[in-house]
Amino acid sequence: MSKKLKIVFIGGHQRTIKTFKELIKRKDIEIIFFIIQKDYKNEFKHYLELKKLAIKNKISYVLTESSKKLKNSIVKKVQKISPDVILRGGNWRAMLPPEIWNTAKYGCIGLHGSSLPKYRGWAGINWHLINGEKQYGLQMFRFNKSIDDGDLVYRKNGSSLSKKISLNNKLSISQILEKVDFEHVRLIMELVSLLKFNKIKFKKQNISRQTWTCHRGPEDGQIDWKQNTTSIYNFIRGQSYPFPGAFTFYKSKKLYIWNSEIKKKTPKYVGRIPGKIININKENGTAEVLTGDGVLIIKEVTYGREKYHPLKRFQFRKLANNYLNSVREKLGLNIYEELIKLKKKYKN
Repeated sequence: MSKKLKIVFIGGHQRTIKTFKELIKRKDIEIIFFIIQKDYKNEFKHYLELKKLAIKNKISYVLTESSKKLKNSIVKKVQKISPDVILRGGNWRAMLPPEIWNTAKYGCIGLHGSSLPKYRGWAGINWHLINGEKQYGLQMFRFNKSIDDGDLVYRKNGSSLSKKISLNNKLSISQILEKVDFEHVRLIMELVSLLKFNKIKFKKQNISRQTWTCHRGPEDGQIDWKQNTTSIYNFIRGQSYPFPGAFTFYKSKKLYIWNSEIKKKTPKYVGRIPGKIININKENGTAEVLTGDGVLIIKEVTYGREKYHPLKRFQFRKLANNYLNSVREKLGLNIYEELIKLKKKYKN
């Protein structure tokens, strides 16, 4: 009987749960240690489920914060194990010390959400959609001391251990993420099988082709109605549920737009005010808004619920005409009105 592959597993995301559940079914590997990242507050439920799974399957584990360095005790435990591979399943939002991945035969390997060396950095799927890319890549790579800079993983036959997912469709970002999760688990399972028989090789990235993306937060979701229709449509699509959402202002309150559509045949406006509502469709509940070069159909929105967590706003969505009901109104922040309000506030 061949020797089992020794794995130290790391992760703390919903995708980690799906990967972990498949890994523990395998009889040809041994997960000796599991480093669970607690991650963001809205994702705490994921690490709790991972903890339960680890206990149920009698796998040694430890909990760690994504914003903190790994404790020396964790590093020493991994060094003592000396695994074949440190396997990342799902997201891992922290740099690992070299003392960890240098102890593993194959190092620390995970799947990056882009076709490296392009789109290094943050929010890969969101930036792909916002930028109007036709495909989203998943690329297996090995960690090193720099962000997303490690060697790419190839099969021994020379083919890249990667996958491209089409974005040239009308699928929502949540539907695309379902495809990403499926391919993520499939590629991790293939990686484990290849590692078992030493059928992988590594190739350095071509740094002349590298591109970068910056972090995106909820505050970065404000719509600029002066942009062209396609750009605004992609901007909304790239930040919809389960992300915080793209927003505009309507009567001084935030209006989150979760679903939109490009209007194909539009009147020729020679008097154009981007952000102006030009039509309310009572039959399907939509509202039409002028952009920099065309018309965007607004479908589902959430309005004025700032006390709720950004990721919970989606459950309060309604058809656009519940709030947008006049062609005299304009979307976007009116700086003049806001200055008047501030003046009155501080005057009183």
